[in-house]
Amino acid sequence: MVSTKKQIKSLESWGKEEELIATYIVNKFQGKSLKILEAGCGTKWDQAELLSEIDYTLTGIDLDAQALDFRKNNLKDLDETICGDLRKIDFLKAEFDVIFNSFVLEHIDGAEEILQNFDKWLKPGGLIILRIPDPATVYGFFSKVTPFWAHGLYAKYFKELGKPGHTPYPTEFDEVVSQAGIRKFCSEQNWTIREEIINGYYHQESLYSAASKMSKAISFLTFNKLQDTHTNLLYILEKN
Repeated sequence: MVSTKKQIKSLESWGKEEELIATYIVNKFQGKSLKILEAGCGTKWDQAELLSEIDYTLTGIDLDAQALDFRKNNLKDLDETICGDLRKIDFLKAEFDVIFNSFVLEHIDGAEEILQNFDKWLKPGGLIILRIPDPATVYGFFSKVTPFWAHGLYAKYFKELGKPGHTPYPTEFDEVVSQAGIRKFCSEQNWTIREEIINGYYHQESLYSAASKMSKAISFLTFNKLQDTHTNLLYILEKN
């Protein structure tokens, strides 16, 4: 079900998002030893310092063996690393207290299958932290329709393609990967949406100033059917 909390329209920065996430985890699990899963872990873990007062073990799973190697041998912040596909991995039922999934589902053909796995792997009362691009925005629309070679060029010049964790993946945007899709799935699975946040702080960064102006123009030309006020969605979900 959808929370009755007031929707946060925008956050000032990525750091503010991380602080909000950490606050939920600390307040809910204070004094407990946790098992946390990074489902698509990439090359960094932004919660380490924020969750320093929580006792937890951290499992990371990713398709990128280089990213996992970097985490394991350089950052050394994962207790367990698994190279594999989230649709095929089989964890124990109710194994984790918290599952992080950040900008992964939009690349998966069969995203709902992964959410079903999360439901199986998460303990009752556990939290899922989910980040996805919003396909109802100008940014999300072009992420979906632009050809894969264009994503490769973007990664090459802006995301340091070739370094661990920066390999581009095709975008799929299954139906569930949207505001309406997540709401529907949560209603069917009896998950509670604790926070549903739209953020637009990328528009404040100078690197994106030209893109932001273009986004506003496109939004105007589509009579605001494609929104330009934000780019991504953050969900904090609780399994009942």
